Amino acid sequence: MKTAIRFEILGEPFGKKNMQPIMVGGHARAFSPQKNEEYMSKVYFSLKEALKDVEQEGIIFDKDTPVKVNILALYEIPKSHYKFYKSLGKCDYDKVGKSMLVGEIRPTKKPDLDNISKVICDGITKVGRVWFDDSQVVEETLQKYYAETPKVIVEVIGLKEE
Repeated sequence: MKTAIRFEILGEPFGKKNMQPIMVGGHARAFSPQKNEEYMSKVYFSLKEALKDVEQEGIIFDKDTPVKVNILALYEIPKSHYKFYKSLGKCDYDKVGKSMLVGEIRPTKKPDLDNISKVICDGITKVGRVWFDDSQVVEETLQKYYAETPKVIVEVIGLKEE
């Protein structure tokens, strides 16, 4: 049986921002934007909550265990879509909303999927209970959809049989 961890991060999906340069004493330094740290904290606490019921002590996936990560980023249906389609008079805006909820219309907006993955994997590594390092991720599924409640659903699956 393969081990799997599943958790949800409530709120709009967030993508990791690039390091920001600053000058300190005439030298350039880079720092991580505060929003990265805030979102990693959300990942940290969401994962910690999910791990409360895990009886296993220590790290769940040891250094030699390859893992797969599934990330489902769910965006709130933008109010502007309703207003836009209603103003055209060409389209039933309720139908557009339903098309978004069933996946016929999908979000093509920021953040990029790879940046969502980076901040989540870094947050998981920070917890220190799931894996030693996110270099253990050998497979990843990333998807964007619309939903009534914005959130990110994350599943980490060990690819070694237990």
